[in-house]
Amino acid sequence: MATYSGIKGFTIQSLATDPYVQAGAAGTWASGGALSAATKRNAGAGTLTAGLQWGNYEDGAGGSAATKVAETYDGTSWTAVTSLNSGRQGSMGFGIQTAAICVGGGQGDPATPAVKCESYNGSTWTEVGDIPTERRSGMGAGITTAGLCASGYSPVTGASTTTTEWNGSSWAAGNALNTNHGYPGGGGIQTAAFVAGGDPPGPLAAEIYDGTSWTEVNNINTGREGLAAAGTTTASVIFGGTPAVTSTEVYDGSTWVAAGALSTGRGTSAGFGTQAAAVCAGGTAPLVALTEEFTVPATVSVVQEGQVWYNTTSTVLKGFGAQGTGAWASGTSLNTARNNMFGYGASVSAASMAAGYNGSFQALHEEYDGTTWTEAADIQTARSTESRTGAGTQTAALIYGSGAVGNVSESWNNTSWTSITGYTTSRRASGGCGLQTAAINIGGSTAPGTNDSVLVEEWNGSSWSEKGDINQARYSGDGMGNSTSALYVNGYVSGGPAYQKICESYDGTTWTEVGNTNSHHSTGGGASNATNASSLVYGGVGEPTTTANTEEWNGTSWTEVANLAVAVSSNGSAGTATSAMSAGGPGYLATIEVWSIPDAIKTFTAT
Repeated sequence: MATYSGIKGFTIQSLATDPYVQAGAAGTWASGGALSAATKRNAGAGTLTAGLQWGNYEDGAGGSAATKVAETYDGTSWTAVTSLNSGRQGSMGFGIQTAAICVGGGQGDPATPAVKCESYNGSTWTEVGDIPTERRSGMGAGITTAGLCASGYSPVTGASTTTTEWNGSSWAAGNALNTNHGYPGGGGIQTAAFVAGGDPPGPLAAEIYDGTSWTEVNNINTGREGLAAAGTTTASVIFGGTPAVTSTEVYDGSTWVAAGALSTGRGTSAGFGTQAAAVCAGGTAPLVALTEEFTVPATVSVVQEGQVWYNTTSTVLKGFGAQGTGAWASGTSLNTARNNMFGYGASVSAASMAAGYNGSFQALHEEYDGTTWTEAADIQTARSTESRTGAGTQTAALIYGSGAVGNVSESWNNTSWTSITGYTTSRRASGGCGLQTAAINIGGSTAPGTNDSVLVEEWNGSSWSEKGDINQARYSGDGMGNSTSALYVNGYVSGGPAYQKICESYDGTTWTEVGNTNSHHSTGGGASNATNASSLVYGGVGEPTTTANTEEWNGTSWTEVANLAVAVSSNGSAGTATSAMSAGGPGYLATIEVWSIPDAIKTFTAT
């Protein structure tokens, strides 16, 4: 925890209540008008004051059946309107109160998924183009002329990753989800949709669609299926689920945060509206006709990064910043699969990967904006690296070294690469870190598999010069930090023991051995918050095998934190200890994983 002494100089506010991490987290549920009958597996569209719901799974003396019932909502009460042409339960839908699409759904008991779709014009339902594959219990997003549905169940595939897009007259296949999401929540528009939760294997998974492909984002906090949702990709809300889930979560395009709970836990209900004004209608556990309305106050006090305040109610001093448990999530894949890349950049939303190996040395250079990889100007000399030897930012970078013995160095000015003076002693698999105008090159070997080096050289923007040697000669370690405050972690020693856990700290003059890592991470990734006080290492080769292990340095010791999803080595790395990237790996991968630590409210201790 932070201390009083650590906040000297900050402006401290006096507040009766803590500000909210997100505006949506201030939202609460209140009772609305009741449906005409207890309803489950219904679907909906529209807004809190102009809504539409349809379909039902009706339990009766003669068994269960899907119904045709449709109703509109005015923010106070529900009114019956023209029924569907076919009974539906578990259908998907999108649109507004006067222009909506009902997609698929189950008919009968057992519920056979349907291909039939219907369009509502504010007065009547009309059958329109069938969906290509029978489906129920997925999600829908969009408007009557540009929509989509994704996931759901079919008698052919079971739980599905399928996405199908609607153009106002016909359906066409879209790119598949990364994870099955049976009974998920979702919403948005055709070119910016989201899906969250659902049946295993991914009840916590959430994904965003950009009109072309789905990308996994941070997981929801509470696993659930049969949930409902409303909103957009940058301002969404999910709620309910089975069995009898009451919890609500809001999303701001980055993080899921808990909001006010439903009064009655239930799943398979209809959900629609916006994050600030959503509707939950019907559902089961127990079966209800209840409608609840989620609203967010027009004015909400939202906490800011670095804000410090004294809570006069709890008499506690608090602040807001990155805290807690970090996690890895999938990012958009590289355009070209490879390993042993030079990585650099200040965060996962401004990172670059240059060079690499996929059967031969590469000159490729790709830039990432947090969503998309874009090919930029190639480096001049194709090469790969066996450690982190990129320095600088996405717009002002330096790469040096190679998987082969050499001293070739290049500088990037956001337009082109320029050859610069090579470092004094040629060597391979060295580590490095720093800025374009102030970087260091650490260790390495002067011949493959032999002649490990203790050399450290510093770049001052125009030339290289030798600096203080590291204590343990080795190669394929990670350099992190800057030219006057750095770490050199792990690595390989030719004479054995081969794989090292050693960590050395640099103050601009001298290297000092500090706490070892818990696992071996040679040829793994590493990232640092600009100095040697906070760093992250992840993946790598060691004993007995390639690892997914991730460790965090707090300036004193290494702590194991959340693993990578996939064990990997020879991975490129970029970013910081709170916003890091692992790129590519053995077998020539295009895979990207991104690390983040969410901001959270924290309490200061009285020291």
